[in-house]
Amino acid sequence: MAIPLPPPADLTDNAIDARVDLLCTNAGLSPNLGLFGFGAPIRRIARYTPLLALGGFHALVQQISNPVVGQGVVDHSQFETDPQGRLDKTGKFLNAVIYGTRAQVKEAIKRYVSGHKTVYGTITADTCPNRAGEYYEPYKDEERLWVLACVLDAMIFAMEQMAPMTQVQRNKAWADGRRIARALGIPQSILPADHAALRSWMNLRLSKVTYGTAPSDPIRPGLHVHKSAHKISDALWANATLPPFGLGESVAWFTTPPPLRTLCPANTPPPLVAAVEWVAFLLATRAVVYFAPDAIRYSEAFLAYRTRTGDPY
Repeated sequence: MAIPLPPPADLTDNAIDARVDLLCTNAGLSPNLGLFGFGAPIRRIARYTPLLALGGFHALVQQISNPVVGQGVVDHSQFETDPQGRLDKTGKFLNAVIYGTRAQVKEAIKRYVSGHKTVYGTITADTCPNRAGEYYEPYKDEERLWVLACVLDAMIFAMEQMAPMTQVQRNKAWADGRRIARALGIPQSILPADHAALRSWMNLRLSKVTYGTAPSDPIRPGLHVHKSAHKISDALWANATLPPFGLGESVAWFTTPPPLRTLCPANTPPPLVAAVEWVAFLLATRAVVYFAPDAIRYSEAFLAYRTRTGDPY
């Protein structure tokens, strides 16, 4: 039977409370606002419900290409039986951290830490052959940063499909991401300084990704795509639908970083058909983002935040 591992000292309940309080107090934020002030870029990006479809697969395939993350999902997640439910849990965590009060932010992070106590084991050959038998455990800073970076990168990617962002806007969005990372206890010393540095950090890893039975690159985290990663992505697409119009395969193809497109659905349409479906998807998504009633285009978490604080963004 798995024995829960105690969290490091900086992830105890008291340490989480103290860190979130310090971040908020230093920024002059009231408890009602949570981690961010009025008009925070990350809130403006995360508020659009239709963008979840654009960002979800983009984030997931990058996350699971990390063997530690992929093995943890295989061993401890219900992606095979309830992929949509698993994605929903991730969404609830992000909503709490982005839109919650200070107390809700603390509670969300504590649940995150507690929920990962038993996420440990050994990497198998199906995940990464030359790392088979390697022990993995939760709370490793590099892996936690990779997971968060993939989410923030996906959010920015999705927003850019609606309208181009300036480098200043991207930097502000990543600055908010750094704030979440610090709240989670990820050391500031390993956080990319701005969005360009984040992209460089991620691109270096993506450029070193290996496949199948090939040995993984020594860079840490060494990205590798093998049976386990395909199993996770196949389960997602077999059990979850991606609205509107059921264009899941084409959307997956165009939202997935090129080095990882081997994880896209096997029945992706021919290039011309996929391109037409992708344009149709973008047009439908933009129509919802720009013209739909607030109750449809905005997430429940954002609407609750706006009602609570009066912040229109």
